[in-house]
Amino acid sequence: MLDLDHPQTPHVFAASRQEDLILDYCKRITLSDRRGRLFMLEVMRPAFVALRWLSGTYFGRSSQIAESIDKLERQVEKLAQLTGKLQTVADNLDRCPVCSELSEKSAYDSTRCCPKCLEVIMPALIRLRSCEHGFGTEAI
Repeated sequence: MLDLDHPQTPHVFAASRQEDLILDYCKRITLSDRRGRLFMLEVMRPAFVALRWLSGTYFGRSSQIAESIDKLERQVEKLAQLTGKLQTVADNLDRCPVCSELSEKSAYDSTRCCPKCLEVIMPALIRLRSCEHGFGTEAI
């Protein structure tokens, strides 16, 4: 549980917001064509800059956080570069253009995504959220 009176708490929440933005765009990427994927990758770039700034300014330039950010960014780039069977989203709105898996919509999130392709980034995102290697946003 996060201590709301701790002086670091606002910065943990700020990091969480950037992580959520990245995850949201990654979900959208999984059902986008190549052009859309590359566009969304560029839209996400400032979130990585913000995370690096937070790390340097409020988390003592932690080498573990820096490594986690770098790893997530590489995995997001890998996700954006995936190519597959369908050329455009218009080919089939319910299927992933990379692996043809059916997209899923959860009860907690209205953004449809391909859970199989999203797995490309999840280990790195979990690491960045951890208290040991990241910002500790898993405590929120």
